[in-house]
Amino acid sequence: MGDRIPRNEKKPLLIILMLCIGFLFVAASALGISFPHARYPTPELYNAFLPNDYANLLVCIPLLVVSTVNFLRDRSIGLIGWYASLLFIVYNSIAYATDLRNTLYLTIYMVIILVGSTELVLLVRSPATRSLVPTEFPVRHPRLYGLIPVIMGLLFEIRALIIIFSMVSKDATKGMQGLGVHIADTIISLVWIVSGALLLLGRKMGYPMVLITYLHGSLLFVALLVYLCLKPLLCDTTFIAMDVIVTGVMGLLFFLPTVRVLSKSLKMPNS
Repeated sequence: MGDRIPRNEKKPLLIILMLCIGFLFVAASALGISFPHARYPTPELYNAFLPNDYANLLVCIPLLVVSTVNFLRDRSIGLIGWYASLLFIVYNSIAYATDLRNTLYLTIYMVIILVGSTELVLLVRSPATRSLVPTEFPVRHPRLYGLIPVIMGLLFEIRALIIIFSMVSKDATKGMQGLGVHIADTIISLVWIVSGALLLLGRKMGYPMVLITYLHGSLLFVALLVYLCLKPLLCDTTFIAMDVIVTGVMGLLFFLPTVRVLSKSLKMPNS
């Protein structure tokens, strides 16, 4: 893997699409912050999404900017950061698109999902991604690093499916409020499970996928911590310290492996 991707692997189309995705995501979050009552007409939507708009701008966008700069410098960390940022953006956009009924915002998020998914497919098929696959595993006991995403993915998947089943069983519209985030959880959990399973099976492609999963998971938990801390300041809710502690502890399952695996990977010779 190493610190570099081949210089001739930079694709103008990838860069243009990523800039479009970032611009739309920033614009959508900024609109939510600027016109919260118009965008979130019910207390449930307001409390759920307004703090998340701030978390999007404070957590994801800085990573996206730093990753883009590093990608332009042909550094592999930039490509890994792009994957993690894209997964975060598509994940959030699914939640927004499912729960919001405003035509303008629905259109924005559907475009983000479509363009973001296209970008992910193009990245997966690019030679730059193949350069992330190591000739040998840079960490000892690589299967152990694959186990955590599988376990966490299964827990999130089961929890999301139970909640979705419970919500759709309730009475019509009221029971469907907030369904989007759980649908997004089912999708992203499958990504975690597949990436971890590939590494457990000893597939070398599983290594960069797990690395991306760890960075993406870290991004989600940092954003959730920001969300939990901002929510009492922006909404009529109570700060629950235990939620912050539990989220922080769960986040360590992603933070620590991210630092370990990333530092080892970047020290490898370029493949």
